[in-house]
Amino acid sequence: MTLISKTRLKTIETTAVINSGAASTFISEDFIKLHEIRTHHLLKPFKVTTADGSLSKCGPITHYCMLTVKIDDCAMIGKFNVMHLG
Repeated sequence: MTLISKTRLKTIETTAVINSGAASTFISEDFIKLHEIRTHHLLKPFKVTTADGSLSKCGPITHYCMLTVKIDDCAMIGKFNVMHLG
C-alpha cells in the first residue's frame, strides 16, 4: 500500500492491518511523527471503545490526517484518526 500526503508532497510505501470490524480508520501516532505528516484538530474529540467493551487507555482521539491511499491501481482519499497504538 502507498500513502500519499498532499501537505508534505511525500509518498510512503508501507503495509497496513485492515480491520473490517472497526467503526473508523486509525493511524499510529508514532507513524505520523516519523513521517512528519500534518494533522488537524478534531472539532469533537471522541473516546474509543475496544472489542471487549472497555475504553481505550490512550485517551480521547483529538487529531486526524487526510491521506491518499493507493493499492495497486485504485486510489482513494481517507481520513485517519491519529491514535497511540501500542
